[in-house]
Amino acid sequence: MKARCREANAYWVVGVWLVVLIFLASGYGREASDENEHPALPHVPGSKVVASERKEQGEMTIPLERVVFDLQTQKFNNFKTVSASGLLTRTLYELPAQSNPQEAVRFYETSLGEAKGEILFSGAEGSLDNGDDRFVDQVYHGRIPDRIYNLLLLNRENAYLAGKYNWNGRDVYVQIYTFANSEGRSTSLVRKGRVSALVETVEAGPAHPPTPLVTSEQMADEINRTGRIALYGLYFDTGRTDLKSESKPTLQQIADLLKREPNLKLLVVGHTDKRWQLRNKSRSLATSSGIGCQRIGDRIRDRPGPPDPVRSILRCSSCVECDTRREKSKSARRIGALLSAK
Repeated sequence: MKARCREANAYWVVGVWLVVLIFLASGYGREASDENEHPALPHVPGSKVVASERKEQGEMTIPLERVVFDLQTQKFNNFKTVSASGLLTRTLYELPAQSNPQEAVRFYETSLGEAKGEILFSGAEGSLDNGDDRFVDQVYHGRIPDRIYNLLLLNRENAYLAGKYNWNGRDVYVQIYTFANSEGRSTSLVRKGRVSALVETVEAGPAHPPTPLVTSEQMADEINRTGRIALYGLYFDTGRTDLKSESKPTLQQIADLLKREPNLKLLVVGHTDKRWQLRNKSRSLATSSGIGCQRIGDRIRDRPGPPDPVRSILRCSSCVECDTRREKSKSARRIGALLSAK
């Protein structure tokens, strides 16, 4: 009997140590360090890192005003944003006991001021949106891991800060979302009742690989030869309709073409890269211009000319209705526009 008890106790001790080792290996509860945080933006003292990642090339879109959903039109307001691409770091902290979201944001405001930075937007609770997690949905959905996104939902005791500062000659954009985990979601990340801070920074760099510039003369030659041209170098943020500044050289060449050939009639079609998501497809160029993708596809398909690999996807790359018919093609991963003479 004593031998069995000793054996059972041994198993129990081994089991406890296995649980402890798994807990430590998961990284939960390790003290925050400066490994993945920007040197000019220290963490709240006593914070613990519960999740972190680093990407050599990442993107971040920062809201500059309140997110509002219009119940009558069933649409979000076209709130202003600013985007940055470059080295991205993302860290989720569990803050010390007795912390609150707004105090945490004030700590980061102080750090931003010490770095001689500027505040782009800040707010808390109702000043961020008009309810139902709309701010979280528009800012973070599809951008951060699901386990972190789900943790943000329903926790309405929150605060937000976005800013920009210069570090060693480069612009650094930062956004911080703090919240109390009052709903007790994802307690493996943040314990119920504790405050958490999601801190993201982007050290701005080239947003896209260099794209050879197509001149207006080259555009004219290609259109005269084949009746169409595919252009790269036209950039949008996912789900947005505003052209980014990197598009200016290509736009200037298009403008020069139209000035030189004022009688030229063009059909312009835009399509997306592989990051396009179902929730944003209603904002595609075809839909926003009032031309359904089916109609565009019919017009392209019926026009005479040499075979075009883009034709097979034009009908299906623009809207939810055609999503099930989309054909996989390398062309679908291009960001550009098809200029085609009628």
